[in-house]
Amino acid sequence: MAKMIVMEDEPDISMLVEATLTFGGHQVNMAANGNEGIELIRKHHPEIVLLDLQMPDISGYDVLRILKGDAELRDIPVLLFSAHNRPEDIQRGKDMGAAGFIFKPFDPQDLLDQIEKAVETCS
Repeated sequence: MAKMIVMEDEPDISMLVEATLTFGGHQVNMAANGNEGIELIRKHHPEIVLLDLQMPDISGYDVLRILKGDAELRDIPVLLFSAHNRPEDIQRGKDMGAAGFIFKPFDPQDLLDQIEKAVETCS
């Protein structure tokens, strides 16, 4: 399966996401904020990133802008992760190059399916 970086600052959600993805066979590195996540991405060059939009240091949109602006990282698919199901957020993410959007609370199987789809599409 995929080597992933997950950026999620809520401890309970982070544990649930990590357990779901690990159970699904993925190799997961967790980051509690955007700066830590960017550092992990540069270090591990994952196949996919799951990125929470609201984090304590820099927003998910800022992280996405940094990733898509970096020639070495721009081709890594990024799935945005949010509790907000607003059309403007979805459109902004698409416009910025996100591979998809997953809403909290999430269905574990849907999360695994979307990750698989994004990895296959971008491979």
